[in-house]
Amino acid sequence: FATEALKLYSIKPVSIHFINHAENATFRITTSRGQNYLLRIARNDYHSEAGIKEELRWLSQLSKRKKVTVPLPVRSKRGHIVESAKSASVGGSRNFCLFKWIDGRFIDRRVTEEQMYKIGVLLGYLQIHAPKGPVKNRPNWNSEGLLGETAQFGSIDQLKGIRPEQQKQITRYRRLL
Repeated sequence: FATEALKLYSIKPVSIHFINHAENATFRITTSRGQNYLLRIARNDYHSEAGIKEELRWLSQLSKRKKVTVPLPVRSKRGHIVESAKSASVGGSRNFCLFKWIDGRFIDRRVTEEQMYKIGVLLGYLQIHAPKGPVKNRPNWNSEGLLGETAQFGSIDQLKGIRPEQQKQITRYRRLL
């Protein structure tokens, strides 16, 4: 499917490297010119085209502020930032998009207090610069969907590898939020 999806873009891939499969299947694409891209193929019925576009608009807004480096989508040959294609190999239709590659690195398995502080600052920045109004096309991306009793990505009330007093504090703040 990835090979077929890439035909909709003006790049010449020489390698397609599988990265991960969770909510999306992700692949690192390297071109004949040595450029790297990230192909993200959405899980069936995970997010609609409108939901993906909503996310990409926010990334575009963040990139203009130049405080946070975010991946930006590459337009297809048809000028679209989100494409869709059908394939028997994936059992139907999938939405996908291609991003310019951003090099990253893992910091460490253990996060320091200073790093946690920086994460908090970043989350605050993202909150301040989030699009105003309700999220229209991603109904689980709200306080209940992210932090509620039945959060979409799992509860944060039983984290592993933290001290009981830390878990108490996290649970207390989750309930406040």
